[in-house]
Amino acid sequence: MSRILYIIIALFIYSISTEYSFAEWCEDIKAELPDSETLKSAAKQCVQAREKGNPNSITEFVCPQGNYFDANNQQITGETLSYLIAANISFNKIDTDIKKYMVNLQKKREADPGKWTETIRGCTDKIANIYKNICNFGTLETLLNADPKEPIITTTNTYPQALCTDLARKKVQGWYYLQTIFMSDGISKNQKNSTDKWATTVKWAYGRVLWNFHGYQKILSRAVSKMTAYTKESN
Repeated sequence: MSRILYIIIALFIYSISTEYSFAEWCEDIKAELPDSETLKSAAKQCVQAREKGNPNSITEFVCPQGNYFDANNQQITGETLSYLIAANISFNKIDTDIKKYMVNLQKKREADPGKWTETIRGCTDKIANIYKNICNFGTLETLLNADPKEPIITTTNTYPQALCTDLARKKVQGWYYLQTIFMSDGISKNQKNSTDKWATTVKWAYGRVLWNFHGYQKILSRAVSKMTAYTKESN
């Protein structure tokens, strides 16, 4: 009885800790943006690469080519370029945390679709709000103009915000679909693990029954032998 009680308590504690960690995982996704100097340095790097005619040499972020953005035919100026790169660098920084969350989520084996749905909805909303803040004009403008002696953004119509919000929408959608794939995979593997565990448990229990039955056979055989001998002696 004590062994069974111990197992029940252990399973209960495990279920609580699992549920807690499952719900809290996306707290690792931070909303920390790059500092002002990082964004300015990246913008200058792209400007220099474009002047040399080799923007593709930059691999850390997207440095656009040509004189206009293909998506909306907006002119690429020093300001629009700086703002778009600032958004790109900020996305990359946030995405580092999101990828860590996704790696952890991929390992999850949760059987309850409700818990998956709740976590996916909450974490997707969190990601969307972080992206929304990045695409907000004032957010990156403040960082790029941190030094009042050297402001980069001097007008309010330079930021290609439509490009940022469209990119954010596609990224949020992509992260959402990836989570749902992990949900399907996690539930499926949970079912397989449960089936394997059940089969192993039944096999072990059946083995115990056979072992006990074999023991009973020995006892019964000895009892029959003694009874036969006693009967012969009596006769």
